[in-house]
Amino acid sequence: MITATPVPDGVWLALHRAIEPYLIGKFVVPGNPTPKGRPRLGRGGTVRTPQATKDAEKLVNDAFHRAMPHWQPEPDGTYGVMIQFNTEGGSTADLDNLTKLVWDALNTTDKPPRQGLWQDDIQVGYAFLRLVRGGDPDTHVMLFGAYNNGTPMTKVCDCGTRYRSQEKMCLPCRKRRRTVAALLRDADDEQAAAELARLKRAAFSYLTACMIGTDRSPTTAQIAEHLAVTENRARTVITALIEDGCVARTGRKLKILKPLGVAA
Repeated sequence: MITATPVPDGVWLALHRAIEPYLIGKFVVPGNPTPKGRPRLGRGGTVRTPQATKDAEKLVNDAFHRAMPHWQPEPDGTYGVMIQFNTEGGSTADLDNLTKLVWDALNTTDKPPRQGLWQDDIQVGYAFLRLVRGGDPDTHVMLFGAYNNGTPMTKVCDCGTRYRSQEKMCLPCRKRRRTVAALLRDADDEQAAAELARLKRAAFSYLTACMIGTDRSPTTAQIAEHLAVTENRARTVITALIEDGCVARTGRKLKILKPLGVAA
């Protein structure tokens, strides 16, 4: 039988003091730490994240924003994290799932729109973790800078989006290109092509009329109602306008870049 000598608590405190001069920020999440829940199969075969996990991730992200309201992550930066989880006595939560929830809560995402500590947890190069059961439940998170550990640098797509991939464009642009390609395959005959051109003109005119003197763009449902088509068809028309370079999508809003039919 092999016996191991326990590491004294003082080692954690010494590590804490050693990191403190390099801190970028720190915050405390109140309440009992919640482990990451497993996705569940919902109606129609869709995979859904448990509501308890969503609520816990929001609690972590809110605590981060209160402590570091002006923080903007460097897309090519490498970060280190020191976390202490203090759970209620008798808790069976494991360190892996507790950490996974914090990692995901601090990612920057589009759906839901959320600003995180980093663009993606691929940027975490150091992690010092501790789980203490019993006492006052909360989570202490400390962020510090680190040297690049070989994480691939981001590329800048023609649309301005930063991404990490061997592809020549970001994922949203690749999806738009596939959508337009499928649309063009469906528009082999002259009549279908003419119908697509008509819908693009009508949608662009409607967008322009709605946005003159305002910063409000119509929703997909409103565009579909104006064109008298389904929302899926309206999305396809909007995608075609984006691919033409006439319209851009910023968050949930549409922005007119140039008149329809005018070369860049």
